[in-house]
Amino acid sequence: MNSKKDRIFQAVIDHLKNEGFLMNLTIAKIAKKADVGKGTVYEYFNSKEELIAETIIYMLEKNNSRVLNLSNDSLNFKDSLLLFINKTFEILIENTNIHTILMSEEIYGLINHQLKQKMMVKIMELKKDYIQYLMSIINKGVNEGKFNPIRDSFIAISISNLIVTNIMYFINHKDEYQKDEFIDKMYQLILKLVS
Repeated sequence: MNSKKDRIFQAVIDHLKNEGFLMNLTIAKIAKKADVGKGTVYEYFNSKEELIAETIIYMLEKNNSRVLNLSNDSLNFKDSLLLFINKTFEILIENTNIHTILMSEEIYGLINHQLKQKMMVKIMELKKDYIQYLMSIINKGVNEGKFNPIRDSFIAISISNLIVTNIMYFINHKDEYQKDEFIDKMYQLILKLVS
């Protein structure tokens, strides 16, 4: 991560991970953390709200590519799905504060309508790619004879939401389950959904 813009993005991400909220984020703090001048930040971003929106898009793209670039061609259905779940788990645990911010009203009060629209379009694109990748794993299970073909992506959408929601539940209730036990329960539930 050499470019100044990447360092600025990383400074915002670090702020969100450590502080957990946006209200005290300032261009001056980000510039200092990124080791650039305030003017450099404004060369890339017109405002704090644009910096926040673009950083969220950058982070989501980066994390989505971590999942979509998993090499699972040689793996069977179960191992592919478990790899997918584990990588999603890892990303959500690393970015718990950021995910919480995305789900809160705080972010939407700080960003103008045009930037919200841009973020939503990008989120929908990334979600579509994530679901297509999950569908390819499900098709692997179909090819292995584990269950019948799935005709539409609604099941994959439901499974995707189940994975993310359950992982967020686990993060907030760590003392109820061991991670491996929790992932196995998710896997078993997914099998029931696709059967």
